[in-house]
Amino acid sequence: MFTFGAAGKGYRSQTPDGVAREDIARNAEESYGAGQRDGKPAAYGGLDGHQELKAEEVVVAGQRGFLVRWKADTRKGDDGYVQSVVFPEPGQPAAEADLVVVRLGFDVSSAAPPLSSMDEIIRGIEPATGDGEGV
Repeated sequence: MFTFGAAGKGYRSQTPDGVAREDIARNAEESYGAGQRDGKPAAYGGLDGHQELKAEEVVVAGQRGFLVRWKADTRKGDDGYVQSVVFPEPGQPAAEADLVVVRLGFDVSSAAPPLSSMDEIIRGIEPATGDGEGV
C-alpha cells in the first residue's frame, strides 16, 4: 500500500473520481509496466493491457471517495491487480482538503492475498487521531 496527497502531482482532475481514473493507469505502469527499477529491467516486462474490474464510489475514513480496480496483464510473470482510491483528506474544510490517493497492488498468484483483502484494507482506513494531520 502506498499513500500520498494528490496536490502537485500533475493530475488534471480535482475530484476523487477523476483523480482515481487518472491514477489507475499510473499505478499499473509504475507497478507492472516496462522500464527500469533500480537500474535493472522491470520484472514483469511491461503491460499487455488491462481489464477494469471495479469503478465505484466508496466511503473512506468518513469521506466520500472513488475506487478504480484493474487487472493488469503483463508480458511475463504474474499479472497483477492494481487499485487506486481517492478521497478528501479527513478533518479539513472542503475548500482546503487535499485529495488522498491510496494505491494497492497484488500479484495474481496463489501466494498473494485474496482480492477481497483490498476491500478490507480500504474499509479499515480511519482518520488520524491526535495533533498531527493526515489519514
